[in-house]
Amino acid sequence: MSDVQLMKQVGAVLSISLRGIPKRLGACLVIVIGIAGAVAVFISVFAMSSSFTETASKSGRADRVIVLAEGATTEGASSHQRADVNEILASQAIKRDSDGKAIATADYLAFARLTDERTGVDTFATLRGTGAKALLLRPEIEIVQGRMFEAGVRELIVGRALQRRLNGLGLNDRVPLPEGDWTVVGVFESGADARESELLTDAETLLSAYQRNEFNSVTVMLDDASAFDAFRSSLQINPALSVQAKRERDYLLDASAPTTRLLELIAVVIGGIMALGAIIAAVNAMYSAISTRSMEIAILRAVGYDGAPVAISVLIEALLFALAGAALGAAIAWLFFNGNTISTQTAMGPGPMSYMLSINATVVLLGIGCGCTAGFIGGILPAMRATTAPVTAALRGT
Repeated sequence: MSDVQLMKQVGAVLSISLRGIPKRLGACLVIVIGIAGAVAVFISVFAMSSSFTETASKSGRADRVIVLAEGATTEGASSHQRADVNEILASQAIKRDSDGKAIATADYLAFARLTDERTGVDTFATLRGTGAKALLLRPEIEIVQGRMFEAGVRELIVGRALQRRLNGLGLNDRVPLPEGDWTVVGVFESGADARESELLTDAETLLSAYQRNEFNSVTVMLDDASAFDAFRSSLQINPALSVQAKRERDYLLDASAPTTRLLELIAVVIGGIMALGAIIAAVNAMYSAISTRSMEIAILRAVGYDGAPVAISVLIEALLFALAGAALGAAIAWLFFNGNTISTQTAMGPGPMSYMLSINATVVLLGIGCGCTAGFIGGILPAMRATTAPVTAALRGT
């Protein structure tokens, strides 16, 4: 059989099959809805992973470096004595301001107990004590309401993403912390990065309140990104230090990697389970369709139609239903989840990181591709059944 004949026969069989959809609408909807559910879940959960990674990496700059204690993988597991901080800030690779002072901050991490406005459940927010050069070190931070906190005063500024999620973080609200309440004096935005999920305050004031005298990390601005190796070498050859330096972007990606892998695993497992259910539904529905069309298929084969066009038409029909279901699932995910603010616990701080769920074209195409794959797999066995059933038995209705 030539390719032209094959295509004509496929078109003829497929046309007959599609015209019969109203008679088996229920079975067709089973395929569409099953695929739609699997794709909607897969896209939504996978978008959580990609949006989380994107938000974490937004905070990183090539010319900013974070210094942790040797062996520490996160800021919370790191500790620097004041003498260590002075040694780090003495490096000549660090960028200086007009007064010749290092553009850097020594940070201390704590947490504040607040209420999640969506669930009414108490949760924790990361409270970062930072230095006087914070805004110079992180020019992406912009105070959009109120003012910057003052050193030596129990004042806080809150990230916009955190403010959207938790109660009690408006201007002049009081936040309960050790030895009394602290006042929110400002709200900041920083390009929807990880920092927007934090409260910021003066490090020395915070250390005093918590009766601590050690910092968790030191973040510095380099003269330029190419100075990283020189800066790291200056720390390694200093016998007074036992520290490690990481580019800020690399640190954030490493710290967020376990959460990213977990979200991807959840997407694969849950999406896989639902896809398996969709495949089973597709197999049953297509078997039902083949059963109701057995006489029709037998007549086509008896008058000279080859088995291949019949099988191909069944697979195409299954793919069309899967494509419709995948498109519906993608639309549901985009309408109900795109742009939502969610929060996920990470290793980067005591509190969860809030970020906006972004369902982009890549995630949508991946979900649709998985849905179509499930439909194709579900159509294989029914297609084989359509071509292997004995013609004489089908004509007799047995």
